[in-house]
Amino acid sequence: MTIRSIMTTNVFTVHERAPLTDVARAIVDHHLSGLPVVNDNGEMIGIISEKDVLREMHPLFQHLLDSPTPSLAHSAKDEGFADISNIKAGDVMTHHVQTVTPDTPLLEAAGLMVLWHIRRLPVVEGGKLVGIVSQGDVYQSIFKVHLHMQSDTQD
Repeated sequence: MTIRSIMTTNVFTVHERAPLTDVARAIVDHHLSGLPVVNDNGEMIGIISEKDVLREMHPLFQHLLDSPTPSLAHSAKDEGFADISNIKAGDVMTHHVQTVTPDTPLLEAAGLMVLWHIRRLPVVEGGKLVGIVSQGDVYQSIFKVHLHMQSDTQD
Protein backbone atom coordinates (compact mmCIF):
# COMPACT_ATOMS: atom_id res chain seq x y z
CA MET A 1 0.00 0.00 0.00
CA THR A 2 1.31 3.46 -0.90
CA ILE A 3 0.80 7.04 0.22
CA ARG A 4 -1.40 7.66 -2.85
CA SER A 5 -4.17 5.55 -1.32
CA ILE A 6 -4.38 7.57 1.91
CA MET A 7 -3.13 11.09 1.20
CA THR A 8 -5.39 14.08 1.60
CA THR A 9 -5.50 15.85 -1.75
CA ASN A 10 -7.47 18.92 -0.67
CA VAL A 11 -4.52 20.51 1.12
CA PHE A 12 -4.96 23.72 3.07
CA THR A 13 -1.98 25.99 2.49
CA VAL A 14 -0.94 29.39 3.74
CA HIS A 15 0.93 32.11 1.86
CA GLU A 16 4.42 33.01 3.07
CA ARG A 17 3.26 36.58 3.81
CA ALA A 18 0.22 35.50 5.84
CA PRO A 19 0.28 36.82 9.41
CA LEU A 20 0.57 34.21 12.13
CA THR A 21 -2.91 35.17 13.33
CA ASP A 22 -4.26 33.81 10.02
CA VAL A 23 -2.15 30.67 10.38
CA ALA A 24 -3.45 30.10 13.93
CA ARG A 25 -7.02 30.67 12.71
CA ALA A 26 -6.60 28.12 9.89
CA ILE A 27 -5.12 25.58 12.32
CA VAL A 28 -8.09 26.00 14.67
CA ASP A 29 -10.82 26.23 12.02
CA HIS A 30 -9.64 23.18 10.08
CA HIS A 31 -8.33 21.10 13.02
CA LEU A 32 -4.79 20.93 11.62
CA SER A 33 -1.40 20.53 13.24
CA GLY A 34 0.42 22.40 10.50
CA LEU A 35 0.22 23.79 6.99
CA PRO A 36 2.41 23.90 3.89
CA VAL A 37 3.58 27.43 3.09
CA VAL A 38 3.42 28.58 -0.54
CA ASN A 39 4.86 31.51 -2.49
CA ASP A 40 3.24 33.74 -5.15
CA ASN A 41 3.64 30.94 -7.74
CA GLY A 42 1.84 28.43 -5.51
CA GLU A 43 5.05 26.48 -4.93
CA MET A 44 5.55 24.89 -1.52
CA ILE A 45 8.50 26.63 0.11
CA GLY A 46 8.12 25.46 3.70
CA ILE A 47 5.83 24.16 6.39
CA ILE A 48 4.55 25.79 9.57
CA SER A 49 3.34 23.91 12.63
CA GLU A 50 1.16 24.77 15.57
CA LYS A 51 4.34 24.59 17.68
CA ASP A 52 5.96 27.27 15.47
CA VAL A 53 2.99 29.58 16.07
CA LEU A 54 2.90 28.91 19.83
CA ARG A 55 6.65 29.55 20.08
CA GLU A 56 6.08 33.07 18.70
CA MET A 57 2.84 33.62 20.61
CA HIS A 58 4.18 32.82 24.05
CA PRO A 59 7.88 33.55 24.64
CA LEU A 60 8.07 31.23 27.66
CA PHE A 61 7.06 28.30 25.44
CA GLN A 62 10.49 28.53 23.81
CA HIS A 63 11.98 27.98 27.28
CA LEU A 64 10.13 24.65 27.46
CA LEU A 65 11.52 23.62 24.09
CA ASP A 66 15.11 24.66 24.80
CA SER A 67 15.61 23.68 28.43
CA PRO A 68 16.60 20.14 29.41
CA THR A 69 14.74 20.66 32.70
CA PRO A 70 12.15 23.33 32.02
CA SER A 71 10.31 25.03 34.82
CA LEU A 72 6.65 24.32 34.11
CA ALA A 73 5.54 26.74 36.82
CA HIS A 74 6.69 29.74 34.78
CA SER A 75 5.61 28.48 31.38
CA ALA A 76 2.15 27.43 32.45
CA LYS A 77 1.05 31.02 33.08
CA ASP A 78 -1.47 32.41 30.63
CA GLU A 79 0.05 35.87 30.75
CA GLY A 80 2.68 37.33 28.47
CA PHE A 81 1.25 36.45 25.08
CA ALA A 82 2.95 38.33 22.26
CA ASP A 83 1.19 40.07 19.38
CA ILE A 84 1.77 37.81 16.38
CA SER A 85 -0.19 39.82 13.82
CA ASN A 86 2.96 41.36 12.31
CA ILE A 87 4.92 38.10 12.12
CA LYS A 88 4.66 36.35 8.75
CA ALA A 89 4.43 32.61 8.14
CA GLY A 90 7.59 32.76 6.03
CA ASP A 91 9.54 34.19 8.96
CA VAL A 92 9.05 31.18 11.23
CA MET A 93 8.31 28.26 8.89
CA THR A 94 10.61 25.29 8.46
CA HIS A 95 12.40 25.83 5.16
CA HIS A 96 13.89 22.39 4.57
CA VAL A 97 10.81 20.20 4.30
CA GLN A 98 10.98 16.45 4.04
CA THR A 99 8.56 15.15 1.41
CA VAL A 100 7.42 11.87 -0.08
CA THR A 101 5.91 10.91 -3.42
CA PRO A 102 2.50 9.31 -3.91
CA ASP A 103 4.27 5.99 -4.62
CA THR A 104 6.14 5.89 -1.29
CA PRO A 105 5.18 2.74 0.66
CA LEU A 106 3.36 3.35 3.96
CA LEU A 107 5.96 1.61 6.10
CA GLU A 108 8.73 3.68 4.51
CA ALA A 109 6.77 6.89 5.22
CA ALA A 110 6.25 5.77 8.84
CA GLY A 111 9.97 5.15 9.20
CA LEU A 112 10.84 8.54 7.72
CA MET A 113 8.47 10.27 10.15
CA VAL A 114 10.15 8.57 13.09
CA LEU A 115 13.63 9.26 11.73
CA TRP A 116 12.91 12.93 11.01
CA HIS A 117 10.71 13.51 14.12
CA ILE A 118 7.85 14.92 12.04
CA ARG A 119 4.07 14.54 12.22
CA ARG A 120 3.08 15.33 8.65
CA LEU A 121 4.56 14.74 5.22
CA PRO A 122 3.77 16.81 2.15
CA VAL A 123 3.32 14.64 -0.93
CA VAL A 124 5.07 16.01 -4.01
CA GLU A 125 4.89 14.75 -7.58
CA GLY A 126 6.71 16.42 -10.45
CA GLY A 127 7.75 19.24 -8.13
CA LYS A 128 4.14 20.09 -7.24
CA LEU A 129 2.33 19.64 -3.93
CA VAL A 130 -0.37 17.01 -4.58
CA GLY A 131 -1.28 15.96 -1.05
CA ILE A 132 -0.35 15.57 2.57
CA VAL A 133 -0.39 12.73 5.10
CA SER A 134 -0.26 12.85 8.86
CA GLN A 135 1.49 10.42 11.15
CA GLY A 136 -1.93 9.21 12.30
CA ASP A 137 -3.06 8.59 8.71
CA VAL A 138 -0.01 6.46 8.02
CA TYR A 139 -0.02 4.51 11.29
CA GLN A 140 -3.77 3.82 11.22
CA SER A 141 -3.59 2.59 7.62
CA ILE A 142 -0.75 0.23 8.52
CA PHE A 143 -2.82 -1.05 11.47
CA LYS A 144 -5.86 -1.60 9.23
CA VAL A 145 -3.84 -3.53 6.66
CA HIS A 146 -2.29 -5.67 9.39
CA LEU A 147 -5.64 -6.32 11.10
CA HIS A 148 -7.22 -7.23 7.75
CA MET A 149 -4.38 -9.69 7.07
CA GLN A 150 -4.82 -11.24 10.52
CA SER A 151 -8.56 -11.75 10.03
CA ASP A 152 -7.91 -13.39 6.65
CA THR A 153 -5.53 -15.91 8.22
CA GLN A 154 -7.99 -16.70 11.03
CA ASP A 155 -10.85 -17.59 8.65
